[in-house]
Amino acid sequence: MNELTTNYQRTLESRPDNYWDCYQQGNQLRDGGHYHEALGYYDKALEYQPQDYWAWYQIGNVLGDLGRYEEAIASFERALAARPGDYWVYYQIGIMLDQSDRPEEAIVSYDRALDIRPDDYWAWYRRAGALREAGWLDEAIASYDRALEIRPGDDWAWYRRGETLEQMRRYDEALSSYRRVLGIDPEDATVWYRYGRVLDLLGDAEGAIAAYDRAIEIDAEDERIWYDRAIALSDLERWTEALASYDEALDLNGEQEWSWYQRGQVLQQLGHHEEAIASYDRAIALQSQKTPDCDQYSYLNRWLRHARAVALGDAGRHQEAQADFERAIALDPEEGELWYDRSRYYLERGEREQAIDSLERALYVRRAIARERLADLAWAVLQGDPRFQALM
Repeated sequence: MNELTTNYQRTLESRPDNYWDCYQQGNQLRDGGHYHEALGYYDKALEYQPQDYWAWYQIGNVLGDLGRYEEAIASFERALAARPGDYWVYYQIGIMLDQSDRPEEAIVSYDRALDIRPDDYWAWYRRAGALREAGWLDEAIASYDRALEIRPGDDWAWYRRGETLEQMRRYDEALSSYRRVLGIDPEDATVWYRYGRVLDLLGDAEGAIAAYDRAIEIDAEDERIWYDRAIALSDLERWTEALASYDEALDLNGEQEWSWYQRGQVLQQLGHHEEAIASYDRAIALQSQKTPDCDQYSYLNRWLRHARAVALGDAGRHQEAQADFERAIALDPEEGELWYDRSRYYLERGEREQAIDSLERALYVRRAIARERLADLAWAVLQGDPRFQALM
């Protein structure tokens, strides 16, 4: 029998008959995770001293532990009435407002806490998070900077600052923040992962892969690292390595339709069309379980049908390819890439009229991209066609 269980049993067996004993037993129960029972003892303490700061403050903490944030705020306000100008109450109200998705009100509460303790690290740190949640990113950076003046070696503040800079697309500064974290804790896989992502966004795929590899040395069980590593390898056209990386990601979580889709793309590049189709089929099966009216569903479904149509055409399964092109077009008739690929599909089959029909549509919805690609020698067979000449 552990100590917490023993204390809990002793608490239940005792019958406190004064404020202090009720309050102390409430604390013991809270420490043991017995939140509902703790509330009962704090309530009894208030029967003896109805305006007691500590009992109201601890009730607020317990209600926060239970996720009852609005009630927690009300209790903290009662504590504040008993002790106006208390730093801890303003700070805790800020946290409860944060948890209630009310970041702007949380900022006000943190500001009140900072009026009392202007050099408090935690209030600046929490305030920065609330500012970020409210979308005030420049102010969030300033708040993280103030927190770091107080604790220059705090890895969490540097990390959140890096995330915020990344969100602002200030990638070089984000890298600098992540480097500070890694200087404090070089064994943090998540930071190496974020560092790699930013390098990839800056176009340094080689650097990104090196960062992902370092993250994998620390934590090989994070599917995100393998997935983003595969994307960076694909950017460098290192298809075989990219495929292996997608396979690692899918071994960790086979329910990610995006991984199956991207894996299919790599298999296409390797000329493994039937395997690519099987990969797209797996993604489609997973996608069919999602809510069909969400934007992400339509976006991925159109790309899946588009990619599958191309793979089916390359595999010589033409009737199925045509059906998937039609499905993709029904999902997004304004996508120029889709019309262009459909045009190339018909061109390669020697069906010139259908190729030109689709090319006309591609030029209509995305003229610049389609015109660029008409320089491809594959279109030379149509040079004598009046309809093609008119498009040129």
